[in-house]
Amino acid sequence: MKDFEEAVSTSKATAFTYRDGVLVSLLAAVPLRRRTLAALRIRTHLVKSGDLWALDIPAEDTKGGQALEFPISPALSNRIDAYLKWFRARIPGADAHDGLWASNQARPMGHGAIYQMVLRRTRDAFGFSVNLHRFRHTAATFWSVRDPKNVRGAKDLLGARLVRHDRKALHHGAITRRRTCAREGN
Repeated sequence: MKDFEEAVSTSKATAFTYRDGVLVSLLAAVPLRRRTLAALRIRTHLVKSGDLWALDIPAEDTKGGQALEFPISPALSNRIDAYLKWFRARIPGADAHDGLWASNQARPMGHGAIYQMVLRRTRDAFGFSVNLHRFRHTAATFWSVRDPKNVRGAKDLLGARLVRHDRKALHHGAITRRRTCAREGN
């Protein structure tokens, strides 16, 4: 009964806020391209095994033509469960499709709407906008700073065929390391 009461009392605005938070959290954990992010379908790309969710994206749905598989953390899996159980249903028309990111127009959010939402939500949260590609760039840079000897693994995380991203990340990682050492007096 409590679950039902929570679902009924959730406003549409709260549902959109929760959806956006889950989307940005997923993007931070799995830096997908915006077309792939917009194409995610429940039980097709987003699949559950036990208590955890995972992304299973076939090669034909990626720019690089490589299948992508990403396990999703327990914490984020719990948030996805809550979104699907309580919040998504409060978005009008969400039950008419299997798109993960329900819009206010009885269809999944398009990649342009996702892009604009992420810009707005990150600007509201941080005081500056973070675009979708910046999440990808940040992931590659983080990898290069934390594990510079294995920076080429970033291309697998990003689903990239070429090593252009990891060369850029290695360069930016080197700059970040130099700045950190300079601040610390090393």
